[in-house]
Amino acid sequence: CRTLGRDLREIVDSTDYDFFPKALAEKYVRDDRQVLTTLQPLEATEVYQDSSGDRLYVHVIKSPLYAANGDVIGIQGIFHDVTKQKKTEEALAFERDLHQALMASSPDRIYYKNVDLKYIKLSRAFVRDLGYQYQEQALGKTDYDIFPKDKAEEYQKEDLKIINSGRPLINKEEKGSGGRRDNWALVTKFPIFNAKGETTGMVGILRDISRLKGAEIALERARDDALESARVKAEFLANVSHEIRTPM
Repeated sequence: CRTLGRDLREIVDSTDYDFFPKALAEKYVRDDRQVLTTLQPLEATEVYQDSSGDRLYVHVIKSPLYAANGDVIGIQGIFHDVTKQKKTEEALAFERDLHQALMASSPDRIYYKNVDLKYIKLSRAFVRDLGYQYQEQALGKTDYDIFPKDKAEEYQKEDLKIINSGRPLINKEEKGSGGRRDNWALVTKFPIFNAKGETTGMVGILRDISRLKGAEIALERARDDALESARVKAEFLANVSHEIRTPM
């Protein structure tokens, strides 16, 4: 009665069509007839609107209602409000879909490690750059299983510091990151915490800035060349001026 916003006397002898939109009422009637026809219980999670127009989720169990002599005289229904649970599931599914899209489509090399510094998740771009075909080929491995010893030691030392300190590393320029010796990456790493505030692992994001860094280096070289050329020219002009002023 409270959910429908009606008094019991207003509900008795009414049908679903008196309270719900036509399409929803038709569904409820079909379900009821199925129970009466098959004499089998029906269990489902359904969506409907309450009297204020809010969308609600209910777990529904419908079963035949029998008289004392065994005759079927109707159906009985039990409705459990599972709106909070369902909306939480939808929110989690939405977050999961967003994360999967990021890991599948981002050009950044993204990875997750547990506290033992073993890889537990990698983006598609990182899997490809490591030379693997499938993520599973890298799962459970450490940097020592993938990279040269000197690089593995460097990565593990940095990652262990992040896990132990609980502090992130933001936008560090790094050459040869992720095993690609000639590339430059902007590296961001941060710890992962559980609900108790305990560190359970870490995330690393490596953004390729090789082209940007190459252009920056080229500009620096051009500037240095221009400064050197200006210095040589100035020195030459100074020598010529000195020779002109010096009497024979």
